[in-house]
Amino acid sequence: MMVLKGGFGGTVNSGENVLKELMTSGVERGLYSAAVGLVTREYDTVFSHAVGTLYDDSAAPLTTLSTIFDAASITKPITAILLLQLVEQGRLHLEQPLMALLPEAAETPAARVTLRQLATHTSGLPAWKAVHHAASPLKALLATPLEAEPGTQYCYSDLGYMLLGNVIMRLSDTPLHQLAHDKIFVPLGMNDSMYNPQQQFHSRIAATTAQLGKVHDPNARGLGGVAGHAGMFTTAPDLALLGNALLHSLNSSPGRVGHILCPAAARLAARRQTTPPLPAHTIGWFASPNGYLPRADLLSEETFGHTGFTGTMLLIDPSSNTVAVLLTNRVLFENSNDGTEVLTLRRLFANVVGSLNKG
Repeated sequence: MMVLKGGFGGTVNSGENVLKELMTSGVERGLYSAAVGLVTREYDTVFSHAVGTLYDDSAAPLTTLSTIFDAASITKPITAILLLQLVEQGRLHLEQPLMALLPEAAETPAARVTLRQLATHTSGLPAWKAVHHAASPLKALLATPLEAEPGTQYCYSDLGYMLLGNVIMRLSDTPLHQLAHDKIFVPLGMNDSMYNPQQQFHSRIAATTAQLGKVHDPNARGLGGVAGHAGMFTTAPDLALLGNALLHSLNSSPGRVGHILCPAAARLAARRQTTPPLPAHTIGWFASPNGYLPRADLLSEETFGHTGFTGTMLLIDPSSNTVAVLLTNRVLFENSNDGTEVLTLRRLFANVVGSLNKG
Protein backbone atom coordinates (compact mmCIF):
# COMPACT_ATOMS: atom_id res chain seq x y z
CA MET A 1 0.00 0.00 0.00
CA MET A 2 1.25 3.47 -0.88
CA VAL A 3 1.13 5.89 2.05
CA LEU A 4 2.30 9.49 1.80
CA LYS A 5 3.90 11.12 4.81
CA GLY A 6 3.31 14.71 3.76
CA GLY A 7 0.14 16.75 4.23
CA PHE A 8 -1.75 18.72 1.63
CA GLY A 9 -2.60 21.96 3.37
CA GLY A 10 -4.50 23.36 0.40
CA THR A 11 -1.57 25.22 -1.17
CA VAL A 12 0.09 24.77 -4.52
CA ASN A 13 3.47 24.37 -2.88
CA SER A 14 2.25 21.52 -0.72
CA GLY A 15 0.80 19.86 -3.83
CA GLU A 16 4.18 20.13 -5.50
CA ASN A 17 5.78 18.52 -2.46
CA VAL A 18 3.33 15.64 -2.60
CA LEU A 19 4.12 15.09 -6.28
CA LYS A 20 7.81 14.96 -5.43
CA GLU A 21 7.16 12.55 -2.60
CA LEU A 22 5.11 10.30 -4.86
CA MET A 23 7.88 10.16 -7.43
CA THR A 24 10.54 9.50 -4.80
CA SER A 25 8.47 6.75 -3.21
CA GLY A 26 8.59 4.81 -6.48
CA VAL A 27 12.38 4.84 -6.46
CA GLU A 28 12.52 3.86 -2.79
CA ARG A 29 10.17 0.92 -3.35
CA GLY A 30 12.04 -0.35 -6.39
CA LEU A 31 9.33 0.43 -8.96
CA TYR A 32 11.78 2.26 -11.22
CA SER A 33 15.24 3.79 -11.02
CA ALA A 34 14.37 7.05 -12.81
CA ALA A 35 11.34 9.34 -12.99
CA VAL A 36 10.61 12.78 -14.39
CA GLY A 37 7.37 14.67 -13.79
CA LEU A 38 6.29 17.87 -15.48
CA VAL A 39 3.00 19.78 -15.33
CA THR A 40 1.95 22.83 -17.31
CA ARG A 41 -1.16 24.95 -16.88
CA GLU A 42 -2.20 27.65 -19.34
CA TYR A 43 1.02 26.81 -21.20
CA ASP A 44 3.29 27.67 -18.27
CA THR A 45 5.24 25.13 -16.21
CA VAL A 46 3.85 24.80 -12.69
CA PHE A 47 5.79 21.69 -11.66
CA SER A 48 8.94 19.91 -12.78
CA HIS A 49 11.02 17.37 -10.92
CA ALA A 50 13.45 14.53 -11.59
CA VAL A 51 14.40 11.73 -9.19
CA GLY A 52 16.61 8.68 -9.20
CA THR A 53 19.38 7.46 -11.46
CA LEU A 54 19.48 6.31 -15.07
CA TYR A 55 20.01 2.71 -14.05
CA ASP A 56 20.00 0.66 -10.86
CA ASP A 57 23.34 1.68 -9.43
CA SER A 58 24.11 4.32 -6.83
CA ALA A 59 27.02 5.42 -9.01
CA ALA A 60 24.81 5.87 -12.09
CA PRO A 61 24.18 9.36 -13.49
CA LEU A 62 21.35 11.25 -11.84
CA THR A 63 18.04 11.67 -13.63
CA THR A 64 17.42 15.21 -14.94
CA LEU A 65 14.65 16.97 -16.83
CA SER A 66 16.58 16.21 -20.02
CA THR A 67 16.67 12.45 -19.38
CA ILE A 68 15.42 10.50 -22.40
CA PHE A 69 12.88 7.71 -21.92
CA ASP A 70 11.56 4.96 -24.15
CA ALA A 71 8.02 6.29 -24.61
CA ALA A 72 6.61 2.90 -25.69
CA SER A 73 2.94 3.29 -26.70
CA ILE A 74 2.97 7.07 -26.48
CA THR A 75 4.32 6.52 -29.99
CA LYS A 76 0.74 5.66 -31.05
CA PRO A 77 -0.49 9.29 -30.75
CA ILE A 78 2.44 10.33 -32.95
CA THR A 79 1.24 7.87 -35.59
CA ALA A 80 -2.31 9.15 -35.18
CA ILE A 81 -1.21 12.77 -35.66
CA LEU A 82 0.55 11.80 -38.89
CA LEU A 83 -2.66 10.05 -39.97
CA LEU A 84 -4.73 13.15 -39.23
CA GLN A 85 -2.28 15.30 -41.16
CA LEU A 86 -3.00 13.10 -44.20
CA VAL A 87 -6.72 13.63 -43.55
CA GLU A 88 -6.11 17.40 -43.62
CA GLN A 89 -4.25 17.06 -46.91
CA GLY A 90 -7.11 15.18 -48.54
CA ARG A 91 -4.96 12.07 -48.97
CA LEU A 92 -7.39 9.76 -47.15
CA HIS A 93 -10.52 9.67 -45.01
CA LEU A 94 -11.08 7.63 -41.87
CA GLU A 95 -13.91 5.46 -43.22
CA GLN A 96 -11.72 4.04 -45.97
CA PRO A 97 -11.10 0.30 -45.69
CA LEU A 98 -7.56 -0.91 -45.35
CA MET A 99 -7.63 -2.63 -48.75
CA ALA A 100 -8.22 0.74 -50.47
CA LEU A 101 -4.84 1.96 -49.24
CA LEU A 102 -2.89 -1.29 -49.04
CA PRO A 103 -3.94 -3.36 -52.08
CA GLU A 104 -2.26 -6.45 -50.63
CA ALA A 105 -4.84 -6.33 -47.83
CA ALA A 106 -7.55 -7.51 -50.24
CA GLU A 107 -8.76 -11.03 -49.45
CA THR A 108 -7.21 -10.85 -45.95
CA PRO A 109 -9.12 -10.75 -42.63
CA ALA A 110 -8.41 -7.02 -42.26
CA ALA A 111 -9.47 -6.08 -45.81
CA ARG A 112 -12.59 -4.12 -44.84
CA VAL A 113 -11.42 -2.80 -41.50
CA THR A 114 -11.52 1.01 -41.63
CA LEU A 115 -8.79 3.42 -40.62
CA ARG A 116 -11.10 4.78 -37.91
CA GLN A 117 -11.50 1.28 -36.47
CA LEU A 118 -7.74 0.73 -36.49
CA ALA A 119 -7.16 4.08 -34.79
CA THR A 120 -9.81 3.49 -32.10
CA HIS A 121 -8.91 -0.16 -31.36
CA THR A 122 -12.26 -1.43 -32.64
CA SER A 123 -10.85 -3.32 -35.65
CA GLY A 124 -11.35 -6.79 -34.19
CA LEU A 125 -7.61 -7.46 -34.27
CA PRO A 126 -6.03 -9.16 -31.24
CA ALA A 127 -3.92 -7.17 -28.82
CA TRP A 128 -0.56 -8.58 -29.92
CA LYS A 129 1.20 -11.01 -32.20
CA ALA A 130 4.90 -11.60 -32.77
CA VAL A 131 5.59 -10.55 -36.36
CA HIS A 132 9.16 -9.31 -36.22
CA HIS A 133 10.62 -12.69 -37.17
CA ALA A 134 8.36 -13.08 -40.21
CA ALA A 135 9.86 -12.83 -43.69
CA SER A 136 7.22 -10.16 -44.38
CA PRO A 137 5.90 -8.57 -41.16
CA LEU A 138 3.18 -6.77 -43.12
CA LYS A 139 1.91 -10.02 -44.62
CA ALA A 140 1.96 -11.58 -41.16
CA LEU A 141 -0.11 -8.68 -39.82
CA LEU A 142 -2.63 -8.87 -42.64
CA ALA A 143 -3.01 -12.63 -42.20
CA THR A 144 -3.98 -12.27 -38.54
CA PRO A 145 -7.53 -13.55 -37.91
CA LEU A 146 -9.95 -11.07 -36.40
CA GLU A 147 -11.30 -11.88 -32.95
CA ALA A 148 -14.48 -9.84 -33.40
CA GLU A 149 -16.56 -8.20 -36.09
CA PRO A 150 -15.02 -4.78 -36.78
CA GLY A 151 -16.69 -2.01 -34.82
CA THR A 152 -18.33 -4.28 -32.25
CA GLN A 153 -15.64 -4.67 -29.59
CA TYR A 154 -12.77 -2.68 -28.12
CA CYS A 155 -9.39 -4.41 -27.88
CA TYR A 156 -6.31 -2.27 -27.32
CA SER A 157 -4.09 -3.54 -30.12
CA ASP A 158 -0.52 -2.84 -31.17
CA LEU A 159 -1.30 -4.52 -34.48
CA GLY A 160 -3.75 -1.86 -35.58
CA TYR A 161 -1.20 0.89 -35.16
CA MET A 162 1.45 -1.14 -36.92
CA LEU A 163 -0.91 -1.30 -39.91
CA LEU A 164 -1.62 2.44 -39.68
CA GLY A 165 2.12 3.04 -39.76
CA ASN A 166 2.31 1.08 -43.00
CA VAL A 167 -0.56 3.07 -44.51
CA ILE A 168 1.10 6.37 -43.62
CA MET A 169 4.45 5.31 -45.07
CA ARG A 170 2.83 3.97 -48.23
CA LEU A 171 0.92 7.19 -48.95
CA SER A 172 3.82 9.44 -48.00
CA ASP A 173 6.57 7.34 -49.58
CA THR A 174 8.66 8.30 -46.55
CA PRO A 175 9.87 6.31 -43.50
CA LEU A 176 7.76 6.81 -40.39
CA HIS A 177 10.60 8.17 -38.27
CA GLN A 178 11.41 10.77 -40.91
CA LEU A 179 7.79 11.88 -41.09
CA ALA A 180 7.63 12.22 -37.30
CA HIS A 181 10.82 14.26 -37.34
CA ASP A 182 9.76 16.55 -40.19
CA LYS A 183 6.06 16.93 -39.42
CA ILE A 184 5.97 16.92 -35.61
CA PHE A 185 9.31 17.05 -33.81
CA VAL A 186 10.90 19.88 -35.79
CA PRO A 187 7.81 22.13 -35.99
CA LEU A 188 7.28 21.85 -32.23
CA GLY A 189 10.93 22.11 -31.23
CA MET A 190 10.90 18.57 -29.80
CA ASN A 191 14.66 18.42 -30.18
CA ASP A 192 15.14 15.42 -27.88
CA SER A 193 12.51 13.19 -29.53
CA MET A 194 13.63 10.49 -31.95
CA TYR A 195 13.59 6.87 -32.97
CA ASN A 196 16.78 4.79 -32.67
CA PRO A 197 18.78 7.28 -30.57
CA GLN A 198 22.32 7.69 -31.82
CA GLN A 199 25.34 7.14 -29.61
CA GLN A 200 25.61 10.77 -28.53
CA PHE A 201 22.26 10.48 -26.75
CA HIS A 202 22.94 7.22 -24.91
CA SER A 203 24.39 8.87 -21.82
CA ARG A 204 21.02 10.55 -21.22
CA ILE A 205 18.75 7.50 -21.65
CA ALA A 206 17.00 5.86 -18.70
CA ALA A 207 17.78 2.16 -18.91
CA THR A 208 15.29 -0.62 -19.59
CA THR A 209 15.95 -4.34 -19.99
CA ALA A 210 16.69 -3.75 -23.68
CA GLN A 211 20.14 -2.79 -24.92
CA LEU A 212 20.77 0.91 -24.31
CA GLY A 213 19.34 2.96 -27.15
CA LYS A 214 17.14 0.08 -28.37
CA VAL A 215 13.37 0.14 -28.03
CA HIS A 216 11.99 -2.21 -25.36
CA ASP A 217 9.08 -3.51 -27.45
CA PRO A 218 10.16 -6.70 -29.28
CA ASN A 219 8.12 -6.11 -32.44
CA ALA A 220 9.35 -2.53 -32.80
CA ARG A 221 12.92 -3.62 -32.04
CA GLY A 222 12.72 -6.42 -34.59
CA LEU A 223 11.38 -4.00 -37.20
CA GLY A 224 14.46 -1.82 -36.91
CA GLY A 225 13.28 0.34 -34.02
CA VAL A 226 10.52 2.13 -35.92
CA ALA A 227 6.86 1.12 -35.90
CA GLY A 228 3.43 2.68 -35.63
CA HIS A 229 2.89 1.44 -32.08
CA ALA A 230 6.29 1.94 -30.39
CA GLY A 231 9.79 3.21 -30.98
CA MET A 232 9.83 6.86 -29.95
CA PHE A 233 12.32 8.07 -27.34
CA THR A 234 11.58 11.43 -25.77
CA THR A 235 11.77 13.72 -22.74
CA ALA A 236 9.16 15.21 -20.43
CA PRO A 237 9.64 18.77 -21.78
CA ASP A 238 9.18 17.51 -25.34
CA LEU A 239 5.94 15.71 -24.46
CA ALA A 240 4.71 18.87 -22.74
CA LEU A 241 5.34 20.72 -26.01
CA LEU A 242 3.24 18.12 -27.82
CA GLY A 243 0.39 18.38 -25.32
CA ASN A 244 0.37 22.15 -25.39
CA ALA A 245 0.43 22.20 -29.19
CA LEU A 246 -2.78 20.16 -29.20
CA LEU A 247 -4.34 22.52 -26.65
CA HIS A 248 -3.42 25.50 -28.84
CA SER A 249 -5.04 23.81 -31.83
CA LEU A 250 -8.19 23.01 -29.84
CA ASN A 251 -8.36 26.61 -28.67
CA SER A 252 -7.66 27.94 -32.18
CA SER A 253 -5.01 30.16 -30.63
CA PRO A 254 -1.65 31.13 -32.17
CA GLY A 255 0.17 30.20 -28.97
CA ARG A 256 3.86 29.89 -28.25
CA VAL A 257 4.37 26.55 -29.96
CA GLY A 258 3.76 25.46 -33.52
CA HIS A 259 0.55 23.99 -34.90
CA ILE A 260 0.62 20.39 -36.05
CA LEU A 261 -3.13 19.96 -36.61
CA CYS A 262 -5.95 22.24 -37.64
CA PRO A 263 -8.66 22.73 -34.98
CA ALA A 264 -11.06 20.27 -36.65
CA ALA A 265 -8.42 17.53 -36.77
CA ALA A 266 -7.35 18.31 -33.20
CA ARG A 267 -10.94 17.70 -32.09
CA LEU A 268 -10.73 14.20 -33.58
CA ALA A 269 -7.67 13.64 -31.40
CA ALA A 270 -9.31 15.07 -28.29
CA ARG A 271 -12.90 13.80 -28.46
CA ARG A 272 -14.40 10.37 -28.28
CA GLN A 273 -14.73 8.55 -31.61
CA THR A 274 -16.24 5.33 -30.29
CA THR A 275 -19.86 4.77 -29.37
CA PRO A 276 -21.14 3.47 -26.01
CA PRO A 277 -21.00 0.95 -24.51
CA LEU A 278 -17.48 0.63 -25.96
CA PRO A 279 -14.71 2.33 -23.98
CA ALA A 280 -13.97 5.86 -25.16
CA HIS A 281 -11.12 6.34 -27.59
CA THR A 282 -10.22 9.24 -29.87
CA ILE A 283 -8.09 9.13 -32.98
CA GLY A 284 -4.95 8.19 -31.11
CA TRP A 285 -5.77 8.69 -27.44
CA PHE A 286 -7.62 7.21 -24.47
CA ALA A 287 -10.62 9.28 -23.42
CA SER A 288 -13.21 9.09 -20.64
CA PRO A 289 -14.63 6.61 -19.79
CA ASN A 290 -11.84 4.17 -20.48
CA GLY A 291 -9.98 2.15 -17.86
CA TYR A 292 -6.72 2.71 -19.72
CA LEU A 293 -6.93 6.47 -19.07
CA PRO A 294 -5.38 7.27 -15.66
CA ARG A 295 -7.10 10.63 -15.19
CA ALA A 296 -8.25 9.45 -11.74
CA ASP A 297 -10.77 11.67 -9.92
CA LEU A 298 -9.93 15.37 -10.22
CA LEU A 299 -8.99 15.97 -13.84
CA SER A 300 -12.01 16.73 -15.99
CA GLU A 301 -13.95 14.29 -18.14
CA GLU A 302 -12.56 16.15 -21.17
CA THR A 303 -9.12 14.75 -20.35
CA PHE A 304 -7.46 12.58 -22.96
CA GLY A 305 -4.05 10.95 -22.84
CA HIS A 306 -1.88 7.93 -23.38
CA THR A 307 0.42 5.67 -21.42
CA GLY A 308 3.31 3.37 -22.29
CA PHE A 309 4.25 -0.09 -21.08
CA THR A 310 7.70 1.15 -20.07
CA GLY A 311 6.08 3.35 -17.40
CA THR A 312 5.22 6.55 -19.26
CA MET A 313 2.17 8.84 -19.20
CA LEU A 314 0.92 11.98 -20.94
CA LEU A 315 -2.42 13.55 -19.91
CA ILE A 316 -4.09 16.59 -21.51
CA ASP A 317 -7.05 18.34 -19.84
CA PRO A 318 -8.59 20.98 -22.15
CA SER A 319 -10.97 22.26 -19.46
CA SER A 320 -8.08 23.68 -17.44
CA ASN A 321 -5.43 23.78 -20.21
CA THR A 322 -3.37 21.34 -18.17
CA VAL A 323 -0.71 18.95 -19.46
CA ALA A 324 0.75 16.34 -17.10
CA VAL A 325 3.73 14.15 -17.93
CA LEU A 326 5.14 11.35 -15.80
CA LEU A 327 7.98 9.29 -17.28
CA THR A 328 9.57 6.29 -15.56
CA ASN A 329 11.63 3.27 -16.56
CA ARG A 330 9.52 0.79 -14.61
CA VAL A 331 10.38 -2.09 -17.01
CA LEU A 332 13.93 -2.05 -15.65
CA PHE A 333 12.41 -4.09 -12.81
CA GLU A 334 9.72 -5.93 -14.77
CA ASN A 335 10.88 -9.29 -13.42
CA SER A 336 10.29 -8.19 -9.82
CA ASN A 337 6.99 -6.27 -10.15
CA ASP A 338 3.99 -6.52 -12.44
CA GLY A 339 3.45 -2.80 -12.83
CA THR A 340 0.36 -2.64 -10.62
CA GLU A 341 1.89 -0.15 -8.21
CA VAL A 342 2.96 2.12 -11.05
CA LEU A 343 -0.64 2.10 -12.33
CA THR A 344 -1.74 3.28 -8.88
CA LEU A 345 1.01 5.88 -8.70
CA ARG A 346 -0.09 7.37 -12.02
CA ARG A 347 -3.59 7.96 -10.69
CA LEU A 348 -2.33 9.43 -7.44
CA PHE A 349 -0.09 11.73 -9.47
CA ALA A 350 -3.06 12.76 -11.64
CA ASN A 351 -5.19 13.54 -8.57
CA VAL A 352 -2.53 15.82 -7.12
CA VAL A 353 -2.18 17.52 -10.51
CA GLY A 354 -5.95 18.07 -10.46
CA SER A 355 -5.71 19.54 -6.95
CA LEU A 356 -3.20 22.18 -8.12
CA ASN A 357 -6.00 23.92 -10.01
CA LYS A 358 -7.38 26.33 -7.42
CA GLY A 359 -9.43 28.28 -9.95
